[in-house]
Formats: sequence, structure tokens, C-alpha cells
Amino acid sequence: MFIIMNRIAVVGAGYVGLSIATMLSINNKVTILDIDEQKINAINNRKSPIVDDRINYFFYNYELNLEATKELSEALDNSNIVIISLPTDYNEDNQNFDISCIDDYINKVGQYCPDAFIVIKSTLPIGYIEKIRKRGVLNQIIYCPEFLRESSALYDCMNPSRVVIGIDKLSAQCKMIAEQYIELIRSVTEEKDFDVFITSYLEAESIKLFSNAYLAMRVAFFNELDNFAIINNANCEDIINGVCADPRIGKYYNNPSFGYGGYCLPKDVKELISCYPISKECIFSSTLCSNRLRIDIIMSDIKKFISKNDMIGVYKLAMKKKSDNIRNSTTISLLCELVKYYGRDNIIVFDHEYADCLEVLGVEYVSDIEEFKRRTDVIIANRIDKAIEDVIDKVYSRDIFGRD
Repeated sequence: MFIIMNRIAVVGAGYVGLSIATMLSINNKVTILDIDEQKINAINNRKSPIVDDRINYFFYNYELNLEATKELSEALDNSNIVIISLPTDYNEDNQNFDISCIDDYINKVGQYCPDAFIVIKSTLPIGYIEKIRKRGVLNQIIYCPEFLRESSALYDCMNPSRVVIGIDKLSAQCKMIAEQYIELIRSVTEEKDFDVFITSYLEAESIKLFSNAYLAMRVAFFNELDNFAIINNANCEDIINGVCADPRIGKYYNNPSFGYGGYCLPKDVKELISCYPISKECIFSSTLCSNRLRIDIIMSDIKKFISKNDMIGVYKLAMKKKSDNIRNSTTISLLCELVKYYGRDNIIVFDHEYADCLEVLGVEYVSDIEEFKRRTDVIIANRIDKAIEDVIDKVYSRDIFGRD
């Protein structure tokens, strides 16, 4: 009989790790392992280190059996489940994911708690788990990718669209682990009636990458549509509404932006191209090209309306509303182009965060929204919110529907 799953170590306190740890700590003992002292202190003081209102709500209102540490033995000793949710950055030189941190922690689990089973949630290269198992690494591994949105990660954890689990289909132990993990998740989710897909490792790895590649492609598609509207002076909203009335297309995830960015979509498209060489001539490579072209089209449009004498304000650097993530932000890419053309003395940026980033660019940072609005002739915003609605006449944005 397999041990009851009630002592859980979660490696990594990012969006995925913190969300899954918070959810599971409702009725399990959970320890988060991370190297960031600020994150550890925040979690132990019940303050979310990421922007997520629901995590803060749970921290304040629930008695969670949750702690964070940077001590390996404290997290792993006596754990019967280890969930690995570390970032797998894309290495541009090698043109693939850097999975060294995953390798490292799989080996450490073997040293500290060899009887534990491992749930990998990090995005992986296709074929990764089969490769490490051929090297004689632990057999008790399942792959369960997450499909979370930033700023609503805990909500998505507790209301999953589906649960995908990759296993060795010939292993009775793997099947048992998958079944027990599903029950563990179902015991704490709000939505109990979710679809479950138990597949091979390769298929689960593929589901994650192809899902994100499709989302990137969809963002790029509606931005291409908006490019057409800009160039032809057409009403983009009318075109989108007409196109999306077809139920096969749908009225969702269709709001033009400055381009897709963030942590997942850019790197996952590149990794899929790397894993699937024929795609270099296909739609995924075109998605990357389209995203780069988008900034050029936006800049050309901006130059029609904004003179070199105007004081330009860039409103928030994160790519989404209620997000603190500026990784691969297309707003920063646009800001760099604005600095090249208009000069840094004619640009100010409003944001609550990222002063260090702006110092590198040499752009003035303004933290007071009223001062920001007063000093600017034009405000450039990827997304419009209530803070700038009172000056909407001087806002340049491609945001039509007011959502991500």
C-alpha cells in the first residue's frame, strides 16, 4: 500500500509553486523551498510575494499548514510528495530549455527522500522525462503541467480547466501515483468535475507546449488583424466582432495588444520549434515573426500622432492588468523604440515597480499617478484601466475590450 500523501515539499515559490502550495496546505502539511529570502519571509508572514488577490485572501482568512524555507533538508526530509515547479528558461545560445535545475532537484530527492514520488510542474522539453528515466533516475515521477494565468493563478489552480498527467503507462506504480495525485487535487479544488487526461510523458509534455503555442498564435492573429486595421484605417472592433461571432472562433482572448510577452509564451514557442524542427517553416516561426513585427507597426502608427515636442508617458510596463511580470514585456520593447526615436528626455514612465529597470534605460520614473497625468501630453498604454480613464482623450492604446 502506498503511503498517504500528507507531507508535501514544493520546490519553487513562483506563480505555479506558490499557488499549488497554498491550495494543498488547506489539508496537508506543505513546505515551500526557495532561495529568495524576501519570498520566504513574505510567505511566512502571510503576505503574497506575487500579485494575486486570492492568495492574499487565503493567507489572511485560512489556517494554512504552510511554511517556507531555504533549507533543503527542512523541506525534503520525511516528505512523501515533492512537487517541482522551477523555471525552465530558454537558452538562446543552445536553442533549448535549461533544465539543469530540474535535474539537480530530482537527484536531491533521491538523496533526501528516495521513497517520495515526484510531480514535475515545470514546462519541459518534449522527451525530457523519458531521457532521464533511461539514465536510471527515480521511477516514481509523474508530469502534471499547469495552465495558470498570472494574477489569478490560485483561482485557476482551484478551478482547473483540465488536469493532464504524464506517466509510464506500463508502470502500475505510476498509474497508482497518478490516481492518488488526482484525488489529492480534487480534495482541495473548488471545481470537482474537471476533465482528467492521463497520457504518456511525451504526450503531456506536448500538450503543455502546444497549448501555449496556440495562445501565442491567437494573440498574434488578432494583432495581425489590428495591423491591417491600422494600415487601412479600418474599424478594428467591428472586424473582430464580426469574425468572433463564429462560434468556432469565439469571443475571447481576442483583444489587441502590443504583443504577447511574459514568462511562458515566448520561450515555449521557441522550445516547440526546437523540439519540432519542421515547424521552422511553419506557423510557429511565423508567430515569432509576427510578434516582432507588431512593435514596428505600433511605432509607425505612434509617429503619425505624436510629435517630437510632446512629453510622452508610458503607463505600466507589465504586459497584463494586475500583473507584476515584466519578463519579455512588449511594452518595454516599445519603450526602447520610443527612446531611440523621441529621446529619453521626452519620456516618463509610471509604474509602482521596476525603478531599477528604468534606471538602466535612463528614463525618468514617476510613482505618483496624478503627477504623471499632469506632466504628459500623450500616454501610451498597453491596457487601459480606471486610473487613466479620466484622461482617455490623450491615451494611445490598441486596447479595445478592456481585458487581457
